Amino acid sequence: MAVTSVQPVNTRVSGESDGHRSYTSTWRVITDSRQDGASTASIATGLPTWGDYYRWGTGSGPGGSNSWDLGAWVHSRPTASLQSEQDTLKVWLVTVTHTSHSRVPADTYPDDPLNAPWEVSRDADEWTEEATQTVDDPPKPIWNSVLRAIGGKEVEIYKTRPKWTLTKNFAFVPESWLNDIERSMNSSSITIVGLTHPKWTLYMRKIAVQVLYYAVNTRYFRVTFYIDQNPANHNLKLIDKGRHYDKFLKGSTNPMDYVEILDDVTQNPQPDGSYYLDGNGRLLTKGAAPVMLFQPNGAQVYFAHDWNAIGFPP
Repeated sequence: MAVTSVQPVNTRVSGESDGHRSYTSTWRVITDSRQDGASTASIATGLPTWGDYYRWGTGSGPGGSNSWDLGAWVHSRPTASLQSEQDTLKVWLVTVTHTSHSRVPADTYPDDPLNAPWEVSRDADEWTEEATQTVDDPPKPIWNSVLRAIGGKEVEIYKTRPKWTLTKNFAFVPESWLNDIERSMNSSSITIVGLTHPKWTLYMRKIAVQVLYYAVNTRYFRVTFYIDQNPANHNLKLIDKGRHYDKFLKGSTNPMDYVEILDDVTQNPQPDGSYYLDGNGRLLTKGAAPVMLFQPNGAQVYFAHDWNAIGFPP
């Protein structure tokens, strides 16, 4: 069973008293099986679908059309009527209506919820931190006139991190989405609504699934993806940092013999009084970079998986 031909026939426009416009277009669709019904013809590839704006012809205008109306949308499923049949071939006349009533597609809902477009929203988590350095180049400590660190509300700054919510209706939910993708980072670059995110910069905080029904007993799934965005990436590097009591100074393994390292011994004292250590628990030598826990490139806190199978809106 297959659609073998989709051809435009004619189109007409009608104006309404309140200034809105409606376009009624007809298409000839041919199917190749006696089992094909009107629904097969009405969803044939090549026909305008729910949410498409009006365009007609093959000119050079928007969408490659001769005439168009960006304010008129398809708000209902096309209708098909059988015109003729011969052997296994059936010829259908499909009617598609575009209207400028309700200019935003989301204001109405399609007959088939699986044809509904993605719903996308962006928000941000917000918190405050105490600043410890100025914005000078190079940065300088935030001290008062007697070289004491200034803290509290005076140096409190707001921080934000974007988060995205994307919702779509699906005929089914692959188990891999919940087992693998939920609580994972994106393992490769991915584009969502025009924004390209490098690998590891997105984290799938959770996936919510709602089971719904239409046409009495046809089941579908309304799936919502909650995504946190971190431009610095979510593949965190954990720094081996802490106050060090150097057992090596006394050559003893007894903690009672450890000697606390003072500020003038290390090159890297931290504001909280701690020090950067090397992989053996020793203080770093002058100019050395902090050592990461467990592996040279840091500890991967989250797993990473390929998200492209979801089909986010590009």
